[in-house]
Amino acid sequence: MKNEEGFQSGKRRFLVLARVGDESLHREWIANDATPRNWDLQLNVYAKDQSLSFDGDLPPVFDYGTKWDSIARHFKAHPELLDRYEYIMLPDDDLRMKSSDISKLFDIAVEYDLTMAQPAMTHDT
Repeated sequence: MKNEEGFQSGKRRFLVLARVGDESLHREWIANDATPRNWDLQLNVYAKDQSLSFDGDLPPVFDYGTKWDSIARHFKAHPELLDRYEYIMLPDDDLRMKSSDISKLFDIAVEYDLTMAQPAMTHDT
């Protein structure tokens, strides 16, 4: 179901909002995985080839500004996303992750009632 702005009613608790370019790895995040996702994906696109950008659960947004300015504009235009989702992840598009990795990060954030969290490549980074 979509509301007036074209956004689907979220059934999942968490959102991954990714700024994605032509070399984005975000497709790996949503590739076949035995574990169901607990998060929705929305793409904030700066890619030149826009046809590569329709993999998300919510409609993509096309913004060619800088990362943080674009994200700020996105949430200013769609403040309902801040209320709809418990946690929001803002990953770089060059991170190599599986959907279960992202779901686990959200589960840890909930379990420990974290205000903020960030994944690391190893335990000592």
